[in-house]
Order: sequence, then C-alpha cells, then structure tokens
Amino acid sequence: MLATPWAWAGDSAYSGLDVDSCVLLQENAEMAWSLSECPAFAGYRVLLEDSDGRQSLSLVEPSGRPHDLDFASTVTEAFNTLGAKLEWRFDHGPHGMSPYGLIVRVNTQGDDDRVRSFLAVVRIGEQVCVVDRLEPEVDQNIKARIVADDRSVVSCRRR
Repeated sequence: MLATPWAWAGDSAYSGLDVDSCVLLQENAEMAWSLSECPAFAGYRVLLEDSDGRQSLSLVEPSGRPHDLDFASTVTEAFNTLGAKLEWRFDHGPHGMSPYGLIVRVNTQGDDDRVRSFLAVVRIGEQVCVVDRLEPEVDQNIKARIVADDRSVVSCRRR
C-alpha cells in the first residue's frame, strides 16, 4: 500500500519519492536497475526508474498514457538522485483538481565531487515533458513555481 499520496500547500500538493513512500515493482541487481511506483496526485501514476546511478521519472496519465521524462536527455547525464518530494502545481476546476506542472529536485555529483541541486520543471498538458532546468540559486523554488505557472512555456527541453 502506498503512503499518503499528497499534502496541501496552496496551489501545490506534495507527494513522496523516498524509499518509504514508493513500492518496488521490478529489480535487476546485476544490471543495477529498479522500477518503483511512488505516490502521485489527481489520478496520475509516478514511476521511478533507477538505472546505474541515474534516476528518472515517468508520469502515467489517468487514461494510462505514459510519458518518459528522460532526465538524462533533459536535465543532466551525470549520476544523480532525485529529491524526496514532488511538487504538483494545479488548478481547482469544475471537475476537481487539475495538475498542470510538476517540480522535481535533481541532485548531481560531478567529477569534482561537488553536489549541484537543479530543479526540473515539467509541463502537464497536451504534452508532458520537461520545459526547464533551474540552476542552483537563491529563491530557486519560487522561480520554479513561476516557470511552472507560466502556461506560455510549452516547448520541451533538451540538454
């Protein structure tokens, strides 16, 4: 059974990506690969893939249509781990809560052993894809919310 899927915070809801929140679906220890399902929001499913020191997500729409966010191509090809929480940005509409954005922390460690913490901003709509990667800086979370809330940002990002 998945943990409580979300907690309220204004126009944001949060769900967990930590080991205690997610359920292991498949694993191949020899290939250093695993697939887990983590709590989500508003009928979506979140699949966490861990492959040889790199993590990424797939979102599955309530209709069952999957979207691979491919963080290696859209955020960083470096070894990475994802933050412990997802931030879902949403509207209150006539049919309930409707997510339009997702913010994910992506932590990397380079050859210099320096840890960098990016925020990936995902658009949820006609297309579901990473639209921006915010560099570590002051007010990074606020800036990520501004990007997520700007519906004119629709172009999918590539590194």
